[in-house]
Amino acid sequence: SVVTLRASGGQGTGFVFGNGLILTNRHVITGSENKEIQIETFTGSTSSGKVAYVSREDDFAVVVPERKLRVKSLPICYASYPTAGEDVVALGSPRGLTNTVTRGIVSAVRRAGKSFNSVATESATLIQTDAAINPGNSGGPLMNTNGEVVGINTFGRAKSEGLNFAVSIVDVLQQLNIKRPVVAPAKKLNQCGNWISS
Repeated sequence: SVVTLRASGGQGTGFVFGNGLILTNRHVITGSENKEIQIETFTGSTSSGKVAYVSREDDFAVVVPERKLRVKSLPICYASYPTAGEDVVALGSPRGLTNTVTRGIVSAVRRAGKSFNSVATESATLIQTDAAINPGNSGGPLMNTNGEVVGINTFGRAKSEGLNFAVSIVDVLQQLNIKRPVVAPAKKLNQCGNWISS
């Protein structure tokens, strides 16, 4: 469900969500808003896609593949932010090394403030993690131990160790006006709002 994206500005990562759409960072597709973007799946198959939405507030964008990808959408954490100390994994293609997984914890969940104006509005929520995020990881999912997406990997602080950040998926869903799918009242939901299968 994690794909490599190649745009005119370089290479990054995205992931499939919803009904076959791809989420990524705005800075991954900058300069390619009206151009084709190459999409490569984990099997090496390629297709093209086009930018359907670019957030002017936070660092994310939506890409629509020209043909539906034969991969499953990733489960999303609709209802809650992660907590400090929670285990997470970052998936992506750092330096072009596809299908790379790095592991860490959530160091903090914080408001962006003025220090992060280039990637998020002051009121946006950023997830700070020590899971390694390198160039090429941008746009990939930050996931909890249930395999649910909690954020979109965005950047790491240069010349710092273990200071990496992801845009909260909760904020992204709010901007896109996407709500948690309705489930039967009798079904049990986890903290993220997803059905717990027995």
